[in-house]
Amino acid sequence: MNKGDKLPVIGKSGDWYQVQVGGKTAWVAGWLVGVQEIASPSRGAAGAQSKVAVVTADSLNVRSGPGTQHGIAGKVKKGDRLAVLSQSGDWIKVQSGSTTGWVASWLVKVQNAPAAPVNTPSSPPAAGSGKVAVVTADSLNVRSGPGTQHGIAGQVKRGIG
Repeated sequence: MNKGDKLPVIGKSGDWYQVQVGGKTAWVAGWLVGVQEIASPSRGAAGAQSKVAVVTADSLNVRSGPGTQHGIAGKVKKGDRLAVLSQSGDWIKVQSGSTTGWVASWLVKVQNAPAAPVNTPSSPPAAGSGKVAVVTADSLNVRSGPGTQHGIAGQVKRGIG
């Protein structure tokens, strides 16, 4: 991950945001990211819940366009959860970390994204409603829970962003 990367927000606890990183969830400090609304046809009416595509194939190519004739932009694996951005026929435009591309709809299961993380039921419902956390810090610890007492799951270093 690099400065400027956009991570789908799926939950919030206090000043911490739960984000999706490479098919896994992690937590980032809210004062080190900017949170933005994203325009997405998958959101539909105001307040509609975001959608995620859960990969059902063992390995799945993320393509640069909606069809097998387009180049491979990345790969995801079974169980990865991808933010749904839009759909064109049998192809779904998704975001996984900093990679945006298209996957075949028959190789994923589309479902509503959780409004709040499972382990923090007191989180406000606004999280997970089509927002992304934009990395603004030169160095950012990505943690396993909402607070500095939780372990570091990864780190963002200053990069081209």
